[in-house]
This record gives sequence, structure tokens and C-alpha cells, in this order.
Amino acid sequence: MVILTAVAAAETMIATTGLTATVKWSHDILVRGRKIGGILLEMDASDYMVIGLGINVNSNSERFPKEIREKTTSVLMETGKPFSRIILMC
Repeated sequence: MVILTAVAAAETMIATTGLTATVKWSHDILVRGRKIGGILLEMDASDYMVIGLGINVNSNSERFPKEIREKTTSVLMETGKPFSRIILMC
């Protein structure tokens, strides 16, 4: 399930932003080798599954901790313009 979510998120990012997104096995979404999103999965084999998806949309580099600034990006940083989170989620 995690890999399906990651592929769907990457394909949505490509379709809505024009950025070339890839999946790093199996929880990270990358653009130009930098992490733009990630997936968390919690499940109980008999009862439920919760999938959480986080994508850096309108963040600039100052919002990221110094230790990860060179490894992290956002749609804003890649395109140079703010992006609607609603369009990205639909």
C-alpha cells in the first residue's frame, strides 16, 4: 500500500505541477534528488490501515532545519511560485 500511495502522489505532482517526481523506495517522494514528500503507514492486520502523506508545498528553505536544507525541497522552491494545496490534493 505504501508504494501505491507514493506512486499516486508522484504522478499527481507531475500532472499538477509539471515537476518530475520520483519515488525512493518506499516512503519518499523526490524532485531532483531532494525530498519533497513522505508517507507514513500505520496498520493493525485485523482492523484498520491509516496512510499519511505529507508534501512540502509552499515552504521556503528557511522553514526546514539547517541539517536537512540541502536534502529537502518544496513545490514553491522548485517552481518559484506559490501553489494551491487544494489543487494538489484533488
